[in-house]
Amino acid sequence: MGLDPRIRAGFLDAGIGFGGSKLPKDLRAFSYLMERAGVEARILQTAERVNLKQTELFFQKVQHCLWVLKDKRIGLLGLAHKAGTDDIRGSPAIELFIRFKAAGAQVHAYDPQAMAQARGAYPDVMCGKDAYDIARHADALVVATNWREFRGLDWKRIRSIMARPTVFDGRNLLSPSEMKAIGFEYYSVGRPG
Repeated sequence: MGLDPRIRAGFLDAGIGFGGSKLPKDLRAFSYLMERAGVEARILQTAERVNLKQTELFFQKVQHCLWVLKDKRIGLLGLAHKAGTDDIRGSPAIELFIRFKAAGAQVHAYDPQAMAQARGAYPDVMCGKDAYDIARHADALVVATNWREFRGLDWKRIRSIMARPTVFDGRNLLSPSEMKAIGFEYYSVGRPG
């Protein structure tokens, strides 16, 4: 699967799950066709369940670490379902936005391409002009889309402007040792610590 240029190996990395309008729909359709033909589709069904669960587990991790989300300021880095697109359909980042808002958090988001799409679908989304804007006074930053731009941020500067230097890296984009050396409380997916 990782050799397919439409999927690529990056889709197999640990993270908050895949999204978009095509892959999840195709997975369900293929599963349905297999069942109709009398072939068990357990692997596909399990893949879909695990994918959906990833966002929930990540949300629980944030909630556990911040304890109470009500009135916490969370900076959401990314809204698109993947880097290089403005497509928010089926985006785990949007699912996190919805969950954080429902828990009473103040969510400020930034995405290099998807902010107009997000505002159109969710008029209450508060967008910043850049990553530094949403980091200012934030209790936590959540990396939700794997934009290269996020890897190259001045993380020392970000640490200095946050209320609480905490990063939840849902895409394992950053180095745990480097983030901890800067002074962040750092959490990722599927890595020890």
